[in-house]
Amino acid sequence: MARFWNQLSLQAWFLLQAGFIFALLFVAFILLSNDAISSSTREILTERRLAAEQTAHRLDLVLEQSFLLVQRRVPPGFSFSTNPGTGPGIARRVYPELLLSPAYVAVYDRQGVLRDTEPPSLHLQEIDALPIRDALERGTPTVTGLLPDLRGKGRAVYLLFPIRNETGATLGLILAAIDPANSNLDEFLQSFSLGATGFAELVDEKGFVLATTQRAGLFQKGDHADQFATLIQDRRSSVGTCHRCHDSTGGEVKKEQEVLAFAPLQRAAWGVAIRQPEEEALAPVRAVQMRFFFLGLASLCGIVVVSWRASRRLAQSARQLQERASGLARGDLETPIPPPRGAEMIQLANTLEQTRQELQASWQELERSNRELQQRVDAKTIELGSIVRASESLVSAGGPDTLLGFVVRIAAQTFHADAAVLFLWDAQRGGLVARASTGYDTQALAQVALQPGEGIAGKVFKRGKPAMSDNAAEVERLLGDLSAENRRYLLWARGGNEPRSFICVPVENRGQVLGDIFLAGFQDGTQLSRSNLELACTFARIVSALQENFRLLHETSQAEALRRADQIKTEFFSNTSHELQTPLASLKASLDLLPPAFSSDDVEARAALVENARRSADRLQRLVGDLIDVARLQNLHLKLDLDVIDLRDVLQQAVCKFEPLTDKKGQTLKLFSPEAASLVVADPRRVEQVLGNLLMNAHQYTPQGGHITISVQDQSEEFVVSIADTGPGIAPRDKVRLFERFYRGASDGVPSGLGLGLAIAKGLVELHGGRIWVESGRAKGSIFCFSLPKASLNEDFDR
Repeated sequence: MARFWNQLSLQAWFLLQAGFIFALLFVAFILLSNDAISSSTREILTERRLAAEQTAHRLDLVLEQSFLLVQRRVPPGFSFSTNPGTGPGIARRVYPELLLSPAYVAVYDRQGVLRDTEPPSLHLQEIDALPIRDALERGTPTVTGLLPDLRGKGRAVYLLFPIRNETGATLGLILAAIDPANSNLDEFLQSFSLGATGFAELVDEKGFVLATTQRAGLFQKGDHADQFATLIQDRRSSVGTCHRCHDSTGGEVKKEQEVLAFAPLQRAAWGVAIRQPEEEALAPVRAVQMRFFFLGLASLCGIVVVSWRASRRLAQSARQLQERASGLARGDLETPIPPPRGAEMIQLANTLEQTRQELQASWQELERSNRELQQRVDAKTIELGSIVRASESLVSAGGPDTLLGFVVRIAAQTFHADAAVLFLWDAQRGGLVARASTGYDTQALAQVALQPGEGIAGKVFKRGKPAMSDNAAEVERLLGDLSAENRRYLLWARGGNEPRSFICVPVENRGQVLGDIFLAGFQDGTQLSRSNLELACTFARIVSALQENFRLLHETSQAEALRRADQIKTEFFSNTSHELQTPLASLKASLDLLPPAFSSDDVEARAALVENARRSADRLQRLVGDLIDVARLQNLHLKLDLDVIDLRDVLQQAVCKFEPLTDKKGQTLKLFSPEAASLVVADPRRVEQVLGNLLMNAHQYTPQGGHITISVQDQSEEFVVSIADTGPGIAPRDKVRLFERFYRGASDGVPSGLGLGLAIAKGLVELHGGRIWVESGRAKGSIFCFSLPKASLNEDFDR
């Protein structure tokens, strides 16, 4: 060996030494390059993990915003008892606004009964899946994994939103079904590039693929199902290289290597997996590795110092890139990647810088989308609040026809029926008659009276069991026993259309069939299910409840009317006996004293007794006349002798008759009438009677020295007569009953009567086609007003 070394030439020795030194440097360079490659590999893996976490975070935000949006779409104070129809329309408002495009939206009540769907009239199966039932029982928002589709075919995942009231109690559930095969889930997996063969998957906790960026694999269970389930359960991210074996199509086992990054969602038991063949994913690193290798071989002829310095520069650049990659891993997306030395490192740095910029842009875009989504949610919330407040002014009590018509229209809209009618039994007509309808000609429908067992509605009424069919031939057979008259009127009411499908359910109350609801479709292709029949029965129960309420209200009204009539009768006999007793007693006393008076020579005493008897008889005559007028007005037997008269003449006559009374009490009576003729169509005697009753009322309640003013105003098509006094006024509680028969307010020293004067005045004015009212307040006097229609120039009456 020593001889060998001694025989080497200087050139060979130099080359040998240079080779040895270079070999040492080359080994060092390889070690440094491997360190840089390992760092780059870690950076790529970190990038994959960040991308998976970012995608998972975006899906979490979308789910959170979906729960928020649905929660705000439930009206305040919502209750299925006060909104018995559909929900009311919650599914229609939620459906178009969910970011995860749903296949359909359904609303269930607390018992799991389907109350509303969007699109409408879906035929959904019972919600037997444990996650759905569990969400309904607990009342917690839930995102399920892959489950059977409630439509009866395929599979779907469900977003479950509980409906709560103000106390937090669960009222029901909003279910949004997402069909992975026809949803936009894959759009949330395409925010970054994965090369030619890389792809991203969204899996549930059992490993089933819900969405993928490649064409194959949807609904299949992945080869990492157990590992994904563990990561989802632990809410833990993972990244690394996976070496696994797979069976090919021909049964041949081939080994594949891939880079796999996984991140679970926080809001759902889902996870995002980013997968790419290791050869493609680490291609930049392998390219750098090969360049390092060839650079080392080329440097064999170079200078050892240049190689050493170049390796040191590369190592320094690698460390800088490693530091920036660590910064990216910590979330620092603002600091740019510094330009390193060396072409290979520059390329790697550019790739890393591009990745940083894409991540930064994705983050900014996500923040902008979140802001826009929040703005949209806030705007829709304000709009919904405005709609609710505006709707409050529309809520009012309606009559039976209005409410029953509303229920029938809602039923028709729910089932997309072309026509609907509520038949109720009418004892007077001896058949089923239409009480409310939609899609029918009401004039023709009013002529229909179905006998029990006649037509579809008659059969359902007779049997008391619901029926439905979408077979046109069967529908025609069931309608075959209609009478010729009913068939003609029904065909007219339907506009010549023949039913192709129908639903008919009985309306029952306390075991008695009251009628039925009939819904008809005039187009082919209608598909009916058992759920349609059950929902129609719900509408029938609503109608039954309404009918029961109407019956109870009618009975209550009748009882109140009888009680009031009995009270009026009692008051009438009491007041009449009291009022008649006074003049009768005075008349009897005068008559008893007349014989002794005639036996004496006291003429003045006899005259006073006769005058007293005459006044008592006049008072009796007025009382009896008032009673007769009230009876005639009540029975509509009072006839008017109408003529065209000048209202000024009647007023002047009334003033002349009352001036002696007002002068005796020191009252001032004034009349203000227009200069032009005030022609009205009236019975002059009855108008004078109205004026007399109102003036007597003003005279009695106006104190001594007070004022009574009569005025006439020309108002468009009528004249208004006002009688104002300076009396004590009328209390608000008395004004509402002032014109009732036998009602007498507080007398305050005023002579009492039967309380018929104002009632008779009101009846006579209304019999003339006019109005009567009072304007008054405590201690402000009273103004009694009544109107009479003007006479036209061509009026002619048979006197």
